[in-house]
Amino acid sequence: DCNCGDPTIVNNGSFEQGATPSTWTLKNDSEIPGWYTTATDNKIEIWKSGFQGKASQNGTYFAEINANQRAALYQVICAEPGSVLNWSIWHRGRSGVDVADVKIGVSLNSANTVETMSTDQNAWANYTGSYTVPAGENKVYFVFQSVSSQPYNNLSYGNLIDNFEIT
Repeated sequence: DCNCGDPTIVNNGSFEQGATPSTWTLKNDSEIPGWYTTATDNKIEIWKSGFQGKASQNGTYFAEINANQRAALYQVICAEPGSVLNWSIWHRGRSGVDVADVKIGVSLNSANTVETMSTDQNAWANYTGSYTVPAGENKVYFVFQSVSSQPYNNLSYGNLIDNFEIT
């Protein structure tokens, strides 16, 4: 599921495709182009801008990493070995400070934490970095892994993300 074209093409990085809820909805990850989840029920939660007072960072829709359980949302990006990928993601807490890890690697299981996002509910925060694709590899997993959320670390609650980009 990786045709190695332009490595700067993120598929549906702002969650504008696959769901157009009037407030929020749950969809199977197969219905949200570009995105996968580690959740055992395969659900991705999409919010419309303005729901619960949260405006999108970009476009009309954004995602909540914790749909029904603590999980990760991820994309598989194609890239030339040795190339440098500059990545950017926007994160926001839902009802307090939410925490999620950015993990990058050549497989889901081998992805290492390169950034820990910790953001309150009042505004979106931008997290960025760069990753050099290892020799002999052409697939890179960008994994946004929920760590904790407020209130009470509810597993089905928190970690809003939007506008994932690679340049």
